[in-house]
Amino acid sequence: AIRQINQRVGIFLFSMLMLFTLLPPAQVVSMACNACGPECANACGTAMFRACCFNYNKKRSIPSMDSELPVP
Repeated sequence: AIRQINQRVGIFLFSMLMLFTLLPPAQVVSMACNACGPECANACGTAMFRACCFNYNKKRSIPSMDSELPVP
């Protein structure tokens, strides 16, 4: 009886591991088409959307030169 319970627990744990491995991350599923600016909205649903978002976030994180210049 104990061996049968251990086998069922093992099958359950293996099934859950496979389920979580095959599911895409939540942030990928829930990312809206307008999450990366209007220039990426028309690429939504394509392979280029992720690259567009990466470039958009990279461009946003670079500080502008105007804000670093001292005011005379």
